[in-house]
Amino acid sequence: MRLFNPILILLLIILYVSVAEAQVSTRRVRERVNEITNVVENNDTDQVLFVMIDYVTRDGSATQSLHLSSDNRYRVIAIGDDNRIRDIDLYVLNEYGSEVAKDPDDKNIAACTFRPASSGIYKFKVKPYKMLEEVKDGFFGLIVSRIR
Repeated sequence: MRLFNPILILLLIILYVSVAEAQVSTRRVRERVNEITNVVENNDTDQVLFVMIDYVTRDGSATQSLHLSSDNRYRVIAIGDDNRIRDIDLYVLNEYGSEVAKDPDDKNIAACTFRPASSGIYKFKVKPYKMLEEVKDGFFGLIVSRIR
């Protein structure tokens, strides 16, 4: 009589690996994004225009584009997940690819405030500078607001 069924063992291994993979979550970055948007909106200093949760690879970057008006000042905030991403950098580029603002410090939250020189499409480039050694990607949040 066999004590272990090979198919059952294989299914248990697959289930274990699936659960381990599922432990990577956007929960913490979503909580941090909510905290920041609540503070900004409750203080009536900014009007939140755009919120995004995404992931970025260790050696890569993620870019989001929005049309902005030169009549307004804007605040852009990138938030790392505090788990996989330990330091996140943010760059704001105009429609020609020229850098108009940046926050490359060594924190896990990056913020830029700027007034566009002209109305048009602006890109927000998010790049992880420091991550846990054993991971290949991580989650981040991006908030764009118009300063009142």
